[in-house]
Amino acid sequence: MKQVEFLLADLNADLKKIEDNADGEVQKAEQGIMACQKYVEKLREFITGRDFADEKEEIHFFKYQKPAFTSRLLYYIYLLKLESGIGINDRLAKLRYYKRQMRNVAAFSRRNKEFIYYYRTGSTALDELYFKRGNADIKLLSNPLIFQFDPQFSTLHDHLVAKLVAKERIAKHIGERLHELEGIDSPAGGKPKGPQLKWTAPKVGLVEVVLSFIEADVFNSGTLKPGKIIEFFAPIGDMDSTEFHRKVVDIAKRKKNVTVMLDELGEAVRNRVERGEE
Repeated sequence: MKQVEFLLADLNADLKKIEDNADGEVQKAEQGIMACQKYVEKLREFITGRDFADEKEEIHFFKYQKPAFTSRLLYYIYLLKLESGIGINDRLAKLRYYKRQMRNVAAFSRRNKEFIYYYRTGSTALDELYFKRGNADIKLLSNPLIFQFDPQFSTLHDHLVAKLVAKERIAKHIGERLHELEGIDSPAGGKPKGPQLKWTAPKVGLVEVVLSFIEADVFNSGTLKPGKIIEFFAPIGDMDSTEFHRKVVDIAKRKKNVTVMLDELGEAVRNRVERGEE
């Protein structure tokens, strides 16, 4: 629907002004929330009582268009909670705080991995249940982040799409904060200590290798939590925890060989031994 596209363009323009001019993250979040609330209400007014052209248009609206608005609102709500809750100046304390928040995002991904897989793979088999009005679960009324529940403006899972997109965006923000804080230990000249490793093979290959480490209990006699291992290795592949877990889903859906990278690494070692290199 063109009207919705125009409305989203106006929202994005307003948010860009806020992003460019806000004095700090908290002010940015507060102003972003106000702007998003205004446009979500405009969207509600446009849709309420409206007859969609067909089922396809209705599903498209609740699967993609409405979440484009509500995910922005949720992102700024998450951002406000994140940045106003830090309240500390100690670098190590901040690192622990942001890592804890990143674990919360990863926990959301684990709880909703089936739906995330459904949505990210472009599946449509359950769209009529998930994204048509009239199927909304009454339990959603207890969720404070559902925007004044309205059966004419809500479906079973459009809110979950919004949360997914917002969580991914806040995870990127947290990752940037962690990168800034971890870089403080760099020596004079701005270059971090030691060699900077960057995984340049496909990211899913690194995930495969890390999964093997986790399942084989090769670190700390198996006492280290998987999340800690993921936090250590994910930045090498330019990933956050959320993207890491999406790659785990990609591995799980392989139908033939689930250990592609491990097989390649094993073959590389065998070739080296056969060449007689030390």
